[in-house]
Amino acid sequence: MTSTASVFAFLLRRTLAGAVRRRLARLREPRYLLGGIVGALYLYFWLGRAVVRNVTVLPGHGPRLQVSSETLALFLSLAAAAVAVHAALLWVFSSGRPVLHVSEADVQFLAPAPLPRRALLHLSLVRTNLALGFGALVMAAFGRSFVPHLWQGFVAAFVVLSTVQLHGLGLAFWKARQAEAPPATRRLMRLATVAMAALGLAALTWVGVGIYWAVRIVVSLPDAPSAFRALPAGLAPWASGFVPVVLLAPFRVLLAPVFAPDTRHFLVSLPAALAVLAAHYEWVLRTNARFEEAALEGARRRAARAEKRQSGRLHEPPSEAQRAIVPFVLPPQGRPEMAVLWKNLMSRRRSRLRSAAVWWAVATGLVFVASAAFGIAYATVVGPVLLLLGFVCAVVSGVVSLTLPMASRNDFREDLEKAAVLRSWPLSPTRLALAELAAPFVTTLTVAGSILSVGVAAIAGGRVALAWHGLPAGVAAGPLPVQWIAPGLFALVFLLPALAAAVLVVQNAAVLTFPAWFPPGGQRRGIEATGTRLIAFAGTMLLLMLALIPAVLAGSLAAFLGSSVLGPWSLVPAIAAASLPIWIEAAAGVALLGRLFARFDVSAESWT
Repeated sequence: MTSTASVFAFLLRRTLAGAVRRRLARLREPRYLLGGIVGALYLYFWLGRAVVRNVTVLPGHGPRLQVSSETLALFLSLAAAAVAVHAALLWVFSSGRPVLHVSEADVQFLAPAPLPRRALLHLSLVRTNLALGFGALVMAAFGRSFVPHLWQGFVAAFVVLSTVQLHGLGLAFWKARQAEAPPATRRLMRLATVAMAALGLAALTWVGVGIYWAVRIVVSLPDAPSAFRALPAGLAPWASGFVPVVLLAPFRVLLAPVFAPDTRHFLVSLPAALAVLAAHYEWVLRTNARFEEAALEGARRRAARAEKRQSGRLHEPPSEAQRAIVPFVLPPQGRPEMAVLWKNLMSRRRSRLRSAAVWWAVATGLVFVASAAFGIAYATVVGPVLLLLGFVCAVVSGVVSLTLPMASRNDFREDLEKAAVLRSWPLSPTRLALAELAAPFVTTLTVAGSILSVGVAAIAGGRVALAWHGLPAGVAAGPLPVQWIAPGLFALVFLLPALAAAVLVVQNAAVLTFPAWFPPGGQRRGIEATGTRLIAFAGTMLLLMLALIPAVLAGSLAAFLGSSVLGPWSLVPAIAAASLPIWIEAAAGVALLGRLFARFDVSAESWT
């Protein structure tokens, strides 16, 4: 008689062979072949080189970062507290809806087959653990700085990831039994939930006490390097107290192999961690919940996600309470472009623009008050802090303005699948292109503007603090004086919207021009899809650099003419002048998008 293990081995082997055969067949088309080559190169340079470098390290050399035993013990205690808080949140807020990661075909063929009742559960756990193995390999490859060997990091990460996944599944099965359990058992379950919540609260309190002691140690020492060197020894009594040693003991046992200083300690601590993993596996197997219902629920969810991915509708439908939330009130008459903007904004997130503006103003005011209070209390360090905060806000807002338009696909990149419907709208092609780009443009401006407003509010509060102490506003902070920070942030107000508009034009032009290479709809998965996205990113950056050539020339001329008169504030007219060529190019790009859409023939293209 065929064993269950042989059936699973056959299923996994044939599933892998079919997936590989399907991927290889797709490589016959140039778009998938080029995308696969680029994706494979990216995967090699991102993960393969790290794995090869860690495997070929000389034996006995150990980790690249030599960390003391006190520091490792401190990291172990903090990680145990984090896992304990995560477990407490699961116990308090998770619902009792267990889901097994099996397909509809698995349920149809294996449920009536002459196999044990728990066969679907075993198959789901095996497949999940195989997927977790890749995540463990990534963590081991990039966490090589703290572990002596790659295999040690892989085993430790795999044990932790598998235990966390099994804990969530076992808890879901356990909570699903509450409706059918007797009253005494339900009271016991509620008591266990309260105990886990208390454990999570104790872990949070313990971390708060540790932060307080760390601040006291840093403040008591004259310079930062000596303070950081003294932290592990100073916090040793806190890291070895009752909470980490007794209350967090199961979590420390699970995480001990991750923070083992050498192979001997790793081998000594590994059996206890494996025992915790085995206990969770047995807990899931012994649950009396109905595995068939969980398998059907998992198959239904997988089928629904696949259908949404193919149709581009990747988001869950709104609830009854969310359906009344709209970005703004859409009048019955007006410009059709506003209806397109309204529709595309709602396709991403149900939120009111007015509420977002109120929260924006409140957050900006709080940052201003906090920075002013900080500057008044610590006037000697307000300059360096302002420089650092202004630089961080500038960099983050710039990154957001370049990447968020690529990620927000609620424009032609999703709506082009309904090109026949788009043509029936009362809009010319150029106006339709402008309306389609409006929603991701508004989203990018909201996020980047919030980040810039934080920097501006902090600088304004710092200026108030400097005036309070009678200090000049140009207090030096490193190689760049503070007086350049505010002009730089204000100048970005002109540049970042232009960059976001240019990126949106390039991304939508790629979909309209090469829909087979950059298909509309939801994001595809697979190594060839990753390679295609990398090609689109490289093309976008290349065209953006070409578009910046006239912008640099115009900005340099404006800066040369105004630097002697305006000083640091010459950045504002210089960047404003530099943004004008980008806006002109973006406007020409919108007109090009309109012509591309007018010539687009959905019946002649294939992007499946």
